[in-house]
Amino acid sequence: MEPVRADEGARIMKHVETGRTRRRRAAVATWGTVLAACTVAASVLVGASASSAAQPVRPTHAASTAGADWPGYLFGAAHSSYNAGTDAITPQNASTLQQGWRWLPPGAGKLGNTYLLASPTVAGGVVYIGADDGYFYAVSQTTHRTLWSTFLGKDTAKSQGQCGAGSLGIVSTATVAPDPSSGLLRVFVFGPDGYLYALDATTGAVVWKGVVDTPSATVNDYFSWSSPLVVNGKVYAGIASDCDQPLVQGGVVSFDQSTGATIATWHSVPDGQVGGTVWSSETVAADGSIIVTTGNGASAAVEPLYAESIVRLDPNTLRVLDGWQVPAAQQSGDGDFGASATTFTATLGGVPTPMVGACNKNGVYYAFRQSDLAAGPVWQRTITIPYPTNGLYSAEECDAAAVWNGTDLIEGGGAPSTPSDAPFSGSIQALDPATGAVIWRTHLDGTVVGSPSEAAGGVVAAPAYQSDNSQYGVYLIDAATGTQVGFIATPNAGNFGQAVFVGNDLLIGSRPGLGLTDWTLFPTVSGASPATLADWVSHTVTVTGTNFEEGATLSATGPSTGVTVLAGSVSVTPTTLTATVRVAVTAAPGSYSLTVRNPDLATGTCPSCLTVSADPTLVGITPSSARHGTAVPVTVTGTGFTPDATLAGPKGVFFTGVTVVDGGTITATMHVTATVAPGTGRVVVVTNGPTGGFGRGTGSVLTVT
Repeated sequence: MEPVRADEGARIMKHVETGRTRRRRAAVATWGTVLAACTVAASVLVGASASSAAQPVRPTHAASTAGADWPGYLFGAAHSSYNAGTDAITPQNASTLQQGWRWLPPGAGKLGNTYLLASPTVAGGVVYIGADDGYFYAVSQTTHRTLWSTFLGKDTAKSQGQCGAGSLGIVSTATVAPDPSSGLLRVFVFGPDGYLYALDATTGAVVWKGVVDTPSATVNDYFSWSSPLVVNGKVYAGIASDCDQPLVQGGVVSFDQSTGATIATWHSVPDGQVGGTVWSSETVAADGSIIVTTGNGASAAVEPLYAESIVRLDPNTLRVLDGWQVPAAQQSGDGDFGASATTFTATLGGVPTPMVGACNKNGVYYAFRQSDLAAGPVWQRTITIPYPTNGLYSAEECDAAAVWNGTDLIEGGGAPSTPSDAPFSGSIQALDPATGAVIWRTHLDGTVVGSPSEAAGGVVAAPAYQSDNSQYGVYLIDAATGTQVGFIATPNAGNFGQAVFVGNDLLIGSRPGLGLTDWTLFPTVSGASPATLADWVSHTVTVTGTNFEEGATLSATGPSTGVTVLAGSVSVTPTTLTATVRVAVTAAPGSYSLTVRNPDLATGTCPSCLTVSADPTLVGITPSSARHGTAVPVTVTGTGFTPDATLAGPKGVFFTGVTVVDGGTITATMHVTATVAPGTGRVVVVTNGPTGGFGRGTGSVLTVT
């Protein structure tokens, strides 16, 4: 049974209560896996099939990628939901995340509301995201302004009484990838009008579009839930019904990545039958084949062969290579795979083995050898109670795709773990990739229907779609222990889309009024070395602190504008920033504050942590004359001498035994070599050392006789 859509704004939460749970869901990436399906339950293994291998040897994390990007749905074609290139956000600092900026989709002149049901995609400093108003947007991470927008349509509102009676915009999450022929950056996204689009990443212009399906204007048949898979020169998209009323013939269509030409089509059920909807996104196996999960058929009694299944397809022809269907005894009402599959590696019998897994709405996570789906699961683990949970057709389902961080699978529970749990509670758990054994499990007050994400710093972001206590937001979880280390509230807004980690930031898309929000680690500045500078020279200054990002800038403010940073001189690590600082002759002495500004405009300031010193002054030298070829004790008087001050004279005159008695007195032995010609006007110079910023004073006149 499929739920009924409520109207526009309210319908998105309302569909949950009315049971329209599922199919206004965006393939894991959109409605956060959107309303997808699973539940999270007991930590018992379901039905045997656990690997006979002993405790696995856990692989290390994969090599780092560019941490500033999150280029596609669930991060990429393998669906790891893991950004190995950024480790800035950690369990220790996650609670210090602050709102850096917020972008709201423009409302004037646009259709419908502006929910962000898709997940953000980030590439090259630009955030790409579709909105429920039917527009697809590119947003600058630096200026937080819209760079361009392209209207891709909305599905037509149907008559009341049908499920999905309202009109939805874009729920598909985009993938950003270069055109294999031209090398130009393209954005691939599935539009509500049934077309798969390739957009120019710079302008938003449509490069090509290809038909996946043709939604009816009167019958609530097709909808674009699937997020495209882009791999090996091809783009794949799933065929899905809106909310099973009516079902359609599900399947997958592939396109040439450069031209948009249709390459192949696979239908999950035979012609003349309906069902087997692909709500999710396809993933790529280690051998290049395509793995897809499917939904239920038309009959609860007998499922068609590839309905409620996980299937492996030839990447060129989409011919079925392998497949497995949920056994009849484990099928549940309105059951299907709403979750996209995650690929991972497990050590089985001492051999690293490519694996793939996904959660079904029956609440069970199934894990298979990629090369032999038909052999059945290597292991299976109950995550939630089956859908419909607690007798309610709501959005309480095991729809989340699991995180694969190279060590553990981390799966969200979109429903209670046991029937006795609160109706809208959920969970998150780490599973052993070889056995499915629970490493840790954390009960949550909200359902994790959308897919969690993780970055190399060891924090998992888990979106709450429904909540026992109306506390909507994103849970921040320690990936090693399951401990909750933070919570980012999104008031009155259940979260469908995946929150994504890029650099120092976590990006969250949500309801109207919240839009796309950047939560970031603001830089902190603790000090500078050297901390004291003179006003007539350039200095190499190293600023220390935390959360500095590549591209950060440094500036100084204080009594004058004479302290500047040389353009192009800044080099950055997460904890240091080194730059050439110029202090003009006109710079006023005193304390200056240093500010580090990250590319996302988050700033950190160290008040008065830099001092421009006043130059020392010379009043006189006693005696003020000496014969050439002699050495005489002298006393230099003045102001502003520092303990590391030195003395210098004209050519042929040097000082030994320099002692700074106090800030106004220096004693030394002055040596006047025999080569110095007699005369007056020779100048003695006092130069302070590092503690005085290398300030220099001149003016004591020396006479040589």
